[in-house]
Amino acid sequence: EDEVMIRSYRPPENIMNSFYNEKADIWGMGCIIYELLTGDYLFDIDRELKSNEKDRQHLHQMYELLGDIPKDYTLDCDFSEQLFDTQGRIIDNKQCNYTQFEEIFINDYEYSEIDSKHISVFLKKLLDYNIKTRYSAKQAYNDIWLNEINEINKLNLIN
Repeated sequence: EDEVMIRSYRPPENIMNSFYNEKADIWGMGCIIYELLTGDYLFDIDRELKSNEKDRQHLHQMYELLGDIPKDYTLDCDFSEQLFDTQGRIIDNKQCNYTQFEEIFINDYEYSEIDSKHISVFLKKLLDYNIKTRYSAKQAYNDIWLNEINEINKLNLIN
């Protein structure tokens, strides 16, 4: 398995397959932006676990925040037998306590509802399971939320 990045920033395609491309960096950027905004890792994996257990825990944390990985991805990946049952559920991690970014930003970090919404929409585009629809660097750069922040900063510099 060719692993890319440190564990907490690793994209699902690199956990489930030996594959990764430039979209892995977009996923990692999403994880880092979350960390910069909160001071916490988005995915905090127990270092004491064995490799397959770490992969399962990592995927489980993704499920809880981003929803289930599409079943066809789980059943048609290189490491399907080590990670998923025949229904596409993570082995030994079938129960999920789903939560939303918005709830986390509001309840745990005291962001306003509007800021929480904007941040969450942006992060979901960076943390898309589908590498074809996951943001590119250009799309992220041109995202409305980042451009709004840039405009606010320009106004603050003028005033």
